[in-house]
Amino acid sequence: MNEKEAMIRLKMLEQQAAQAEQRLAQLNTIIQENELTISSVEQLDKSEQGYSTLGSGVYAKSKITDKDIVLLNLGVGILAEVKTERAKKYLEQAQENLQKEQQNLVNMLNQIQEKYSDIINEQQKG
Repeated sequence: MNEKEAMIRLKMLEQQAAQAEQRLAQLNTIIQENELTISSVEQLDKSEQGYSTLGSGVYAKSKITDKDIVLLNLGVGILAEVKTERAKKYLEQAQENLQKEQQNLVNMLNQIQEKYSDIINEQQKG
């Protein structure tokens, strides 16, 4: 591989790594938020009061009257009433999927780093 091809490949690898690192940072945030949500669901039976979101970062103090049912956001604005335990299982499954994706990204970043190093070493030898 000539020097120009090597530079192009290195630039592509850098872009791939940047995209993977960005997604990894997003995943880390989502995983942390999910952990807090699971913890909140687990603590729900010990709570008498909480805060309900009104939207745009505004919350209202609320009294928890039914600790066995929560609203689960299914996406695209669809909410479903589900038993608290089912919501917890849903969150735990989502957490597993997020952690798998996180590990896949870490593996991909390692592979990118190896390819990057291989190209650098090849260029230094040749």
